[in-house]
Parts: sequence; C-alpha cells; structure tokens
Amino acid sequence: KESGTGKINCSFLAGTQKTKEIFRLIEPMGKDIIAGVLPKKGKIINQYEDLAAFTIGVPLGVYVNKRFDKDLTLNKTTTHDYAHSVKMLVAGRIDAIMGNIDSFRYFSAQSGYNPDDIFGDPHIFASIPFWLVCNKDSPSEDIIDRLKASIQKLRDNGTFQSIIGKY
Repeated sequence: KESGTGKINCSFLAGTQKTKEIFRLIEPMGKDIIAGVLPKKGKIINQYEDLAAFTIGVPLGVYVNKRFDKDLTLNKTTTHDYAHSVKMLVAGRIDAIMGNIDSFRYFSAQSGYNPDDIFGDPHIFASIPFWLVCNKDSPSEDIIDRLKASIQKLRDNGTFQSIIGKY
C-alpha cells in the first residue's frame, strides 16, 4: 500500500517492471514468486484457453500479466485478499484463484485447510525473482552496501530458504 510513497525505505518485493520504475533493486533473495491460476482440486488447466470455463477469483490489487488482466472473455471475480479467495474457493463460489501460488498455499494452511486437499495443479504465468528494494533516494550508499552484503550472506548460507521453508 505504501509503495512509492516515501513512508518506507526498503522492503521485499517482486522484481517486476513496475517495481523497477519505483524502487532501486538492491539484491535478489534467492526465491521466486510463482504467479498463476490455482484451480480447485479436480479441475484441470492444460492451457490458457481452458480458463474460459472457470470463475476465477482475483485478489484486489493483484495483477499478473497484460493478457490475463485485460482478457474480457474470462469470468473474473474480485476478492478482498488471498484469505478471502481461499474461502470462496472452498465454499464453491469460484473454481480457481489467481495470484502468488505460495501465498494461496500459506493462507489455506492458516485457515485450517490442507493445500493438497483443496488445490489442483497450477497454471503458471510467471516466475518473478523476489528482491530487497529501497527508495531511489534513500538510504545512503553505505547502508545499501551493508544491506546487500547481509542479503548475500543470508541467501548463500541458506538462512532465507530455511525461513521460507517454515511457511
């Protein structure tokens, strides 16, 4: 919400074109954000055109790519957030959900569901590297250098993967 407002100096974000326009990409985290459509278990997506048969929940503010975002032939329903999307899928109100696959799996587990019991195989749109990013005008170069070295160390010694693996 506060991206580009100057209220934050640094954050972890997907290294998208929009992110690159607003922030300085400092160092990759060693983890990709997998974006795509995750169907309800038992539903199959072999190719993009199969999406036309689904009602797809899209969390507010989530965008994947121009083709999907502008496709008026798809039946898309805006949801409040990732957790709401999972609840709608489980309730049978939608057939699939679009966004960060790992986030959907996390929020389903947080809601008491086993992700393997409710989701089918995802249709992947993109794999986007996760980065430490900072405002273009702050912090200082000295701090940037120290942040970069810290991220490299945490990535290379497996600390980030260990933390991510818990979620």
